[in-house]
Parts: sequence; C-alpha cells; structure tokens
Amino acid sequence: DRARARLALGLGASDFVVGTVARLDPVKDLGTLAAAFDAFRRTRPGTALAIVGDGPERARLEALAPWARFAGARDDARRLLPAFDVFANSSVTEGVSVTILEAMAAALPIVATRVGGTPEVVLDQETGLLVPARSPVALAGALAWIAADPGRARALGEAGRRRLETAFTLDRMAGRYLEAYFPRSRKKED
Repeated sequence: DRARARLALGLGASDFVVGTVARLDPVKDLGTLAAAFDAFRRTRPGTALAIVGDGPERARLEALAPWARFAGARDDARRLLPAFDVFANSSVTEGVSVTILEAMAAALPIVATRVGGTPEVVLDQETGLLVPARSPVALAGALAWIAADPGRARALGEAGRRRLETAFTLDRMAGRYLEAYFPRSRKKED
C-alpha cells in the first residue's frame, strides 16, 4: 500500500513525507503549512510535502510552494494516506475533522492546530501534537519532533488508531448524539 501510494503521488521510497488532505481554502491555512514545511525541509534533506485536494487557493499555494506535490481532488484520498509519515492539519477553524479521523485510522501521527474540535480528537503528545494556529514556527518544530524519532512517531500513530477505534466508532458517535438529544431520565432521590 505504501509503495503504491507513493508511486501515485510521485514520491521517493525513502522520503520523509508530510501530507495533508484538505479543501484548498483560506480556512485550512495551507500557507502556514507551506511555510512550516519550507523551514523544516531546510533542516532535513529527503523530505516531501504532499497536498491532496483542490480549491480556490490552489494557484496561490502552487506559487508559494512549487516544491510541494499537489495531487488535486481525489476520490481515493484514503488510499494515499499510507504514503505519508505524518499527517498535518493547519486549519484556523475546524469542527471534528474527518480527514484527521481517517489519518488516525491509517495509524499516522498527527500534527494539527489547536482549534475547534481538534483537541477533542487529537490528544497532545499521546496521539499527535497540537500547535497554535497561524504559527509556522510551532508547526515546523512539531514536524521536526516527530521526524527525529521514528519509534515515537509509530507509537503516536498506533495510539491514535486505538483512540479512533474506541472513541470514534459510528456506534459510539450515534450514542453520544442520542444522549445529547434524549438524555436519560434521572430518578429523583427521596
């Protein structure tokens, strides 16, 4: 799966790949990811940034990061996740990100901004790293921290997968919705 996904994205077998799947829209703040990755790649040769998705920001991002791999919109984005060594999300606002959940299902360590519902999904230093929004320095530092220790990266990814399997199953999420909208009646104590 990994070799096939890397071939589909034009990535080298030994590259350290930072990847994301996102709508190329200002709210995803991929300019910050590009700036962070540019700083990161200058300190670590053999790295690549893969961006899967399309949107109104594509031309601007391609000009900003001509060294990045832009895969465009894909219906097989989940099949490309094995190409990544780390999944990055640089959004300035986010609900519960489906792409982060999919990356967790692929046992990828996550680096994401501490916005919206993301801290409910990604546990800082347990399943990934959370950084402030609009901070290329913090994002680059988090990428370097994960890249420095493959064992630690693998442990974060495996912990994320376990978290997904216990906390974010369809049954569990449906149960939470039911509890929110139809709370169990409480017995009055006399």
